Amino acid sequence: MKTRHWRIASATASLICIAYFVALKISDHGPLIDFALIWLSAALAFTLFAFDGERIGDTLGRTLFRRKGVRRFCGLFALFFITISLAFLVLICAPPGAKDTGGKEIEYLVVLGGGIRENGEPSVTLKSRLDRAAEYMRANPSVTVLVTGGKGEKEPWTEAETMARYLESKAEKPHSPILEERAALNTIENFTFSKKMIADREKEIHPERDIACDPPSVLVITNESHLNRALFLARREGYADVSGIPVPTPPVAAPNNYLREVGSYWKFLIRSLLKVFIPSI
Repeated sequence: MKTRHWRIASATASLICIAYFVALKISDHGPLIDFALIWLSAALAFTLFAFDGERIGDTLGRTLFRRKGVRRFCGLFALFFITISLAFLVLICAPPGAKDTGGKEIEYLVVLGGGIRENGEPSVTLKSRLDRAAEYMRANPSVTVLVTGGKGEKEPWTEAETMARYLESKAEKPHSPILEERAALNTIENFTFSKKMIADREKEIHPERDIACDPPSVLVITNESHLNRALFLARREGYADVSGIPVPTPPVAAPNNYLREVGSYWKFLIRSLLKVFIPSI
């Protein structure tokens, strides 16, 4: 009876993972769908346990977990992994905190890319960011907008081009200046390349300004699941005066997005630790 219940639970979990992947695929949430393959991997694992879980358990018990020391190590590692992952999730969900700008107006609005379709239209994720950016532009016509996003493998052109065209069609005329950063392929590059564009523009319009002593005020727009990491990376890249606007994450994408963010924090932590021992990485 116990084995039967285990098989039913595994099969049910497999079907849920497959159904969720299909829902993500249909809802079209940009490049995040690539990460969503993890749900198919989970479905495969659950399917294997549903059909032959008892044999798999016996094999692991006779080989990998045969020694008591190995079992203890694996148990401690699993506890460590879950604890750190939960800590990352707390960081992701924590409010970014209001920044006191002292009444200073926002000078630059940085909108992070979120994927475009094969026909060049923005994905659902990107469209939600752009709609919020257009709303901000209409309320603050003096802000300079910087859209950042390069060309993905399956994208017809750069995300920045699609983003600029979309904002031009949604914002009121005359609208805020729109700068296009067309090279970035990840969040770190978003901020690295955008920072240079901001510095170049400041040299052009305010040649007397020392941005090291008087840094431009920057507002970042991205989804709420991504905002805390984005602000952390922005400050790490040298943005001295930066804050953010969280855009709600569509409910269907929330489990995938938050799981992806946890993975991104793990990736950053591992790379940081490796750099301590291998600086060339």
